[in-house]
Amino acid sequence: AAAAAPAAAPAPAVKPPKMPDPDAPKFKFGENGVEGKCAICGQYVIKGGVKFREKSVLCAEDAERQAKIGNPYRATPGRR
Repeated sequence: AAAAAPAAAPAPAVKPPKMPDPDAPKFKFGENGVEGKCAICGQYVIKGGVKFREKSVLCAEDAERQAKIGNPYRATPGRR
């Protein structure tokens, strides 16, 4: 007689991956505002951080520099 194979234990239910909330803030907020690693110089910003684009942070010094670099002629995009 063939030995009966032990019954396989039922597999645990797999949860679907958690989708990110599109309305959730994409910045880390500390006690003194936005904080994170500066997108330009790489220094970790705790105080005086400025939001940059969708998810990045700039330190105060690089925020001034980026404003000058990003729009040297003070022209509105899409206008001639």
